[in-house]
Amino acid sequence: VMGSNGRIGFHDTYIVEGPCILIGRKGSAGAVVWEQENCFPIDTTFFVSAKGKDSDLRFLYYVLQTLPLTSEKQEGGVPGINRTSVYNISIPIPPLPVQAEIVRILDKFDALTTDLSAGLPAELKARRQQYEYYRDKLLSFDNLDKRGGVEYKTLEKVCIRICSGGTPKTSIKEYYGGEIPWLRTQEVNKQIIFSTEMSITEKGLENSSAKWIPENCVIVAMYGATAAKVAINKIPLTTNQACCNLQIDNSKALYKYVYYWIAKEYEHLKA
Repeated sequence: VMGSNGRIGFHDTYIVEGPCILIGRKGSAGAVVWEQENCFPIDTTFFVSAKGKDSDLRFLYYVLQTLPLTSEKQEGGVPGINRTSVYNISIPIPPLPVQAEIVRILDKFDALTTDLSAGLPAELKARRQQYEYYRDKLLSFDNLDKRGGVEYKTLEKVCIRICSGGTPKTSIKEYYGGEIPWLRTQEVNKQIIFSTEMSITEKGLENSSAKWIPENCVIVAMYGATAAKVAINKIPLTTNQACCNLQIDNSKALYKYVYYWIAKEYEHLKA
């Protein structure tokens, strides 16, 4: 176990051959990091190399992650550990084959975790594309159209009410911060609305074009960054003027069906 002995400055070579274990000495004291490559640790870092044949460095790395390397009694100042406390760490040393098996298992989990973290964005994108493909396929009625099994109606014909909202004057403070949920178009991309980021007062409602809409309306953003995005409100609320609020007649169409249809038409609406 060694520190970098305060050697700070420009160096064109490394002082530690990898792999090694790095232990934070100050600030992030007790943090344990595996370094595969040759490196030059700064003076707030201890580096650990394997000694002899009685321990496996990778096994030591996993053991150190389970140990409290900093003292809970430490008070004030920047958290830190000294070299003596690192020297005196006591660890279990089972036979080398046991160490090797433990390392094999933990390395496998380590790799799996890394792969999942790296692959999650791509997986989410693939799942989204899969969802959109099957949604569009389910909402395609070419065969039924030919047999006359589908009747087309305008949104106006399947709605009890269509309205937009309004924005109380932002210069009047008493219009805002009340008990009335007020939805802005930037929140329409949440898809399902259970709460709003802003609220207005009764005075704000009375002195603007904002108006109440019941729960389970289909809300379409008419302009702005979220133009053509669609959402459903699960609470009664008011909206700004950029929201087109569709109160669906449930005897003619299901509100969620209308929601999915409009979502499918996003690119067309946006254009």
